[in-house]
Amino acid sequence: MNSLEHQFQFFADVPSVPTSESFRTSESVAISDDVLSYLWPTFNWLREGQGLNRYGVTVFHQSDAIELSAILVGWIALIKCAPPNFDLPSGYDTSNDTFVFIRVEKESLLSTLRKLYQWCLETGPNGGIVHWGI
Repeated sequence: MNSLEHQFQFFADVPSVPTSESFRTSESVAISDDVLSYLWPTFNWLREGQGLNRYGVTVFHQSDAIELSAILVGWIALIKCAPPNFDLPSGYDTSNDTFVFIRVEKESLLSTLRKLYQWCLETGPNGGIVHWGI
């Protein structure tokens, strides 16, 4: 699996300009870039089609968090049907002419998605979820 990770963090009051210093002050969750790449098309529906900034900061304010929660509910329901460990396609190896798959631990991914969903429900008028990019 790719070692790159996307960090997400909940803030009851989102800093006006989120910085790496604010990253140290709040709980965070991470999703590997390989897994997020698989979910990516649906995450691009968020924020009126602006989606996530893959390499930089994206802030999900209350209205954005409502949209995010709807997408997360769908992914959680789907992944709950998966076996304990499952493979997701992550690319194509042209040198071997084969598809590349990543192994995903169901409960680990569900735990992360459920945490993000919980944060969506907790996001108030001044709060939000910050995605720090990779």
